[in-house]
Order: sequence, then structure tokens, then C-alpha cells
Amino acid sequence: MNIGQTISNAIRQHAPTVAGAVLSELPGGKIIREVSRQVLGREDAPEAVLADALRNPTPEAMQALRALEAEYTARLRVEAEDRADARRAAQGELFPVILASAIILGFFGVLAAMMFVEPPEGVREVLLTLTGLLGGAVSSVVAFYFGSSSGSKAKTAILGRKG
Repeated sequence: MNIGQTISNAIRQHAPTVAGAVLSELPGGKIIREVSRQVLGREDAPEAVLADALRNPTPEAMQALRALEAEYTARLRVEAEDRADARRAAQGELFPVILASAIILGFFGVLAAMMFVEPPEGVREVLLTLTGLLGGAVSSVVAFYFGSSSGSKAKTAILGRKG
């Protein structure tokens, strides 16, 4: 079992949302450092020390975890509401649809051009950079119109039930 799983299991009872977030990040990530700061008073504590402290938490540590859970849940709720407001604001507007269409058509247009037309000397690198930029923009368009993931939808549903 990795250290993130160990920490997540240890705090799941007192901070389920934070426990789920710990599982989704790399070891030594921002959320683990925040848990360490709340429980041990320092961000740079070794993860093994943090895991040991969380296996048998003190009442102060449990209170700190509950406070962190409340803060993290509120932050997620604000972020979810912000995304929902952005989607609502874009409904019925023509510009976001035109911009999204231009990004997607541009991406596939550049891909087609690179596949079927030999670019002039020195232009290939520019086209590769443009393709990467447009690929990232396509990802944002898809996330905006269709949601970033099923996990995000599940998280939004959980937050809706809590509040």
C-alpha cells in the first residue's frame, strides 16, 4: 500500500473529501502537505511520520482534520458554482460557440495540413507548437461543454448532498 493510500485510509472517517483528494495526487502533494501542517504543525514532515500520527490521532488532530474538511469542501463548492455560473452565462451566447468551433476546426485543420501537405522549411516546428496549443484548447472546450470527467460530476453531486 502506498503512503497516499495509508494517509487516505487514516483520515477517511474524519475528512472523507480530503481523503479522496489525497488519493488523486502524487506523494508529497499540496493536500498531503496541508494535512501535515494541520495535524503536525509543519508541512515538511515525512509522510511516514504523518501516517503514524494519523493512525491514532489526538483530539486536536481530529478537530484539525474536521476543520480542513470543512474548508476543502467549501473551496470545492465555490469552484463548482463558478464553473456552473460560467456555463450558465455562456448559454444562448453566440461568441463562445463560434470560438469553440474555431478552436476545434483549427485543431483538425492543422492536423490535416500536417498529414497531407509537406510544410516549408522551418515551419514544421511552428505547426507542431500550434498543434499542441490547439490540442490544449480543444481539451478546455470539451471540458467546458461536456464536463471535465465523471469524477467531477460525482464530486459535484456529493457536494450538493452535503450543502
